[in-house]
Amino acid sequence: MNVYGVFDNLNRQRGQYQDRALAEQVIQGRPGWSVQPILICKANTLWSPIHDDPKSPEYRLRHHYGMNSEEIVPGLVSSFRAAYQQVSQGGSTDPDW
Repeated sequence: MNVYGVFDNLNRQRGQYQDRALAEQVIQGRPGWSVQPILICKANTLWSPIHDDPKSPEYRLRHHYGMNSEEIVPGLVSSFRAAYQQVSQGGSTDPDW
């Protein structure tokens, strides 16, 4: 999938168009200007349990408890998972959990 970039004589992008003919019209009368195809990649980003899996402990820590992504490290996740499983199985009567 392509769009077309209009570049000036110093190779700075001056515009971006879906239609090559329209891009060609823009450069008429401008010496040194060019039209170059720009490849558009619509691939998805990498999957992350912190942002993409609502059932994961990483997601809960980030979105339910407000932790920064940088603070969610493997040791914390395993501790949180163990505590969460204990509480969900009825192993704690602490009302704060």
